[in-house]
Amino acid sequence: MNIDVKAVAEKITGNRASSAEEFMRLEESKRSEALAYLRLKFPGTDERAFFTDYTGRVFEDVLHFRAVAEAAEIDAVCEACKNGTCRIPKALRAKNSRPVVKIVESPRGYSYLDVRWTSEFPCKFERLSGDFGRMYRKSGIKSSCQNMTFKNYQCTESTSQAKTEAMNASKTQSWLVLAGNPGTGKTHLAVAIALRAMKQGQQAIFRRVSRMLDEIQTAIRDKGDYDGLMREFETVPCLVLDDLGHENMTPARASYLHQIIDERYGDNLQTIATTNAKTPEELCRLSGEEFIAPIISRFEGCGKWVTIEGAKDFRRCGNAE
Repeated sequence: MNIDVKAVAEKITGNRASSAEEFMRLEESKRSEALAYLRLKFPGTDERAFFTDYTGRVFEDVLHFRAVAEAAEIDAVCEACKNGTCRIPKALRAKNSRPVVKIVESPRGYSYLDVRWTSEFPCKFERLSGDFGRMYRKSGIKSSCQNMTFKNYQCTESTSQAKTEAMNASKTQSWLVLAGNPGTGKTHLAVAIALRAMKQGQQAIFRRVSRMLDEIQTAIRDKGDYDGLMREFETVPCLVLDDLGHENMTPARASYLHQIIDERYGDNLQTIATTNAKTPEELCRLSGEEFIAPIISRFEGCGKWVTIEGAKDFRRCGNAE
């Protein structure tokens, strides 16, 4: 969408000419910073790509260049970092997200400027400035699950392999599917991975798959922050998808899930799933092969499928999964 900078300036400043002019000077400064950064970051790139969006449309978006200027500011600070106190401005740290800029080649033969937001910061930002309590509240993990740690997991002969694989996935940040009957501790291990990630300073999000897809559809229906919601699921360092196979899959819901998984697969961001299906074939029958097969392929390409066999139902013994 093209934006009339002068009109925006006059609206914000109440038509005060001097204030509007000052606003325009600031915006032009941001634009200049953004262009200088893009030229340095992508030398030899046709500059028309800087003004092209994913549809191939040419634009001049003030907010877009603000994000690019912000990316330039963070990169400059991090390049000068000496592994001391994080010097990223507090206003940027408070957002717990930063813009990442790429030049992407379209299948149609044109290049365009892609600006995405991620909660991952360069170097050790999350460890230096992370707040476990804040991350826990954002994670979606219920308070009743806060003790679902590796230490508290009831390990038996039939569940020891699952615990070992979950702990390995936690260390290597690899993908993992925990499969098996209800009540065998799959969710406990998945939450334990998320808790460990947050204790190490990496944000984690836990969602039942059906609820996540409901949230996305509600954002679309109610004209909410669909882009922000998708960005959060696509870029969080650790995403736990609980109860895969019970999400009432439709073509639309499958497309949202595919987009999230594809983005995470491309950026190599850890994704954990739990399912009552014991095999990939059974999961395909539950969700529909045309919907779930590509997702299973991503998980198998990045990690492991672990089925818990012969374990007792912990819920019937007075313990939640």
